[in-house]
Amino acid sequence: MEFFEHQGGSNLHLKWTEPGGSKIPVLQSAFRLPDGFAYDGAIAATVLADGRTLKLDFAQKPLVGSEPSARGTAAADAPPAPG
Repeated sequence: MEFFEHQGGSNLHLKWTEPGGSKIPVLQSAFRLPDGFAYDGAIAATVLADGRTLKLDFAQKPLVGSEPSARGTAAADAPPAPG
């Protein structure tokens, strides 16, 4: 696992090595929830143009607010970079 953070940006990479092989990324399809698990978290995430705001899309409408669409959306700003 490799993690890098510098000036507010961060990256996390998970790789594995087969015996006698070289490092390759672990595919997203390798991660799944157990059968019967009722997931109600975000279904998509987008970093907005300012590079500091993450937009999360949810399958359900938010409990608070008046979002008119069938899908809910939330956004959060990152804290200011040190400096």
